[in-house]
Amino acid sequence: MRNQRVLIETVQQENVKCNENDLVTELAEVMTEARIYHSKLVNVKKEMTSLHERTTKLKKRALKLQQQKMKENLAKEQQREKEMEQERHLIAKPISKRTEQANAAKKSEQGASAAVSDKELPNKAI
Repeated sequence: MRNQRVLIETVQQENVKCNENDLVTELAEVMTEARIYHSKLVNVKKEMTSLHERTTKLKKRALKLQQQKMKENLAKEQQREKEMEQERHLIAKPISKRTEQANAAKKSEQGASAAVSDKELPNKAI
């Protein structure tokens, strides 16, 4: 009987060792998985940082392009207004009645002096 007890105790101890060995193996597997997931997490963080930097650069570039486009549009609009103003100055303006009367008076004075000069010329020639 005593031999049986010793045998039973030995078998139980071996079972405990086997169970502990299984736990150690399982723990090693879990640690390996943890390392794998940790490296994946580090890679994801690096990629997120890279993407953040790239989006920040793109946003800055987009803002600069938008400002440049606005400046170009403003310059075009100012040029267009300048051209329209120049064109307005070139368009014939209707003459007011006072201007017409003044011009008519000048023409009649010029015509009268020209007529007088014409009359005098033949007299001088004779």
